[in-house]
Amino acid sequence: MMNMKRFLALALSLCLMLCLCACGGSQPDPTEPPTEATTEPVTEATEPATEPVAEPTYTVTVVDQDNAPVVGAWVQLCLEACVPAVTAENGVASFFLEENNYKVGFTVMPAGYEYAGDEQEWYFAEGENTMTVVINKIA
Repeated sequence: MMNMKRFLALALSLCLMLCLCACGGSQPDPTEPPTEATTEPVTEATEPATEPVAEPTYTVTVVDQDNAPVVGAWVQLCLEACVPAVTAENGVASFFLEENNYKVGFTVMPAGYEYAGDEQEWYFAEGENTMTVVINKIA
C-alpha cells in the first residue's frame, strides 16, 4: 500500500515537471531591459470571438405552492456524477448535457422552503427535457 502511494506521488511529480517544462517556452531575462515591442500599448481594437450559444438540453423550473418562481435554488441532475445549476429570476435552472435518464434533485433545499410531498428526487418523463418542481414556502 505504501509503495503504491510513493509510486503515485512520484508519477504525479513527474507529470507536473513535464507539464512545466512543456509550457515554459522561452522566458524573458529579468536582467535585460524590455524591448520596444513589449512596451508599446495595444491600440487596435479587436472583436471578441462570438460563437452561437447552444440551447439548454434540460431545464428544471422551481416554483412555490403559489406558482411563484423560486430564485437561487440549487438543482442538480445526476447520472454517474451530479451537475448543479442555480435557478435564475424566472425560477429556471438550465443544463447543457447529453440526453440521458437523469435524476433531478436539490443539492440543498433553499432556505425558507420544504418539499411539497414525499418525493425528494424526480425523473424526466419519457422524451421530455423540461420539468417543473413545486416546493412549499414555509410560513
